[in-house]
Amino acid sequence: MNRALACVTPIVLALVLALVVSASAHAQTPAPPAGRITVAGQIANGTFGGKLPVTTTLMLHAYNG
Repeated sequence: MNRALACVTPIVLALVLALVVSASAHAQTPAPPAGRITVAGQIANGTFGGKLPVTTTLMLHAYNG
């Protein structure tokens, strides 16, 4: 019985850790409308011969902290 408990304990601890970490994740929120910033750049498809659809959209996230 002790050997079975020793095998199961790390699995249970990993599951508990995964639940704690996933519970602290935050949902994506819409960008606040205050202020206006212009970002310029280029989007490239890294696949050889690949093309981007005309309707490709991009969302930029900034993190400070």
